[in-house]
Amino acid sequence: MKTFIAALLAGTFAFSASAFADLTSHLSVEVTPQRGGAWVFVEKNGVPQANIDVSVPSQKSAYNTKSDGRVFVYTNREPSHTLAINISEQGGESLTVRRLIPSSR
Repeated sequence: MKTFIAALLAGTFAFSASAFADLTSHLSVEVTPQRGGAWVFVEKNGVPQANIDVSVPSQKSAYNTKSDGRVFVYTNREPSHTLAINISEQGGESLTVRRLIPSSR
């Protein structure tokens, strides 16, 4: 009986570790709104990600992050508005974030 419980616990820990390892491999996105646009910072496992595709579909504009994982996304609207920003990893994860961009007045 003790052997069975030990094997059950070992199997549970092995599968749990792989599940938690997968949770830590996702992109982390930080958006800092400013007048005229927003700074977008992308990292994975604490490491800034270069060459991540960042786009604003409503403006048909596309950008790539630099080696420090950052890119400034411009907006051409004068009043405050919500901006949808798509972030896509080549051959991997993609996500959309929405942020309120303040008026550029």
